[in-house]
Amino acid sequence: MTKEIASGLSFLHNHNIIHRDLSRSNSLGNFKWKPPYQSFNSVDCIAVHVFQGKRETPIEGTPQAYVNLYTKCWDEDPHKRPDAVSVLKTLDLFLTNEMSEMS
Repeated sequence: MTKEIASGLSFLHNHNIIHRDLSRSNSLGNFKWKPPYQSFNSVDCIAVHVFQGKRETPIEGTPQAYVNLYTKCWDEDPHKRPDAVSVLKTLDLFLTNEMSEMS
């Protein structure tokens, strides 16, 4: 699912389409293991939490490569965040490596 979201974001960016509703149901994060910010009661609570510079603690067992990727996406400076194409390429690499490790 992560790859599909990154692919969708890449499409939007490539077509200069602005997205404004990145929420827990459609954001990059820990959702491969559980939905991000699952303990919050509302999107407003999540917004306040993030606005205060707080983020989720990585879930035990989350591969470090994924943690590194999504924490880069959380950088306060938008210029330091990877673009959607870079995220997609990185996810492709992760998935390829995971598949080769499983065989």
